[in-house]
Amino acid sequence: GRGMGLIERLISAVAKLAPRYRDEIVVEVNDAGIFVTSGEDCIVFGWTEIDRIVAVGETRLASNLLVLIFEFSDARRMVVDEMNPGWPSLIGEIARRLPTAAPAASWQLQLMAEPASRVEVYHRR
Repeated sequence: GRGMGLIERLISAVAKLAPRYRDEIVVEVNDAGIFVTSGEDCIVFGWTEIDRIVAVGETRLASNLLVLIFEFSDARRMVVDEMNPGWPSLIGEIARRLPTAAPAASWQLQLMAEPASRVEVYHRR
């Protein structure tokens, strides 16, 4: 059905994710996980399904954006940038739910210092 199209698009390589599309997704967090909504479609990613989170810097219109790439146990991927309205709560919940994740201040500073770098924020051991 329609939901499958959204999942396929989320799985797409980061380079193929059109910024236009990414900006339309709304991310919300709660006890159940991360809710990603696009139009009428909604996908839930459980906190325990997160295998890895990598932070990267992305240059857009002469400014650097912080971007998080989530990799899930079922091979799905999700990309969220700091322009997303849900970014602040997402960052807060990562710290709360994934105690072994790198502190936001450290990976954000690292990316500001080296925008082209990739920083591993979390990896399930």
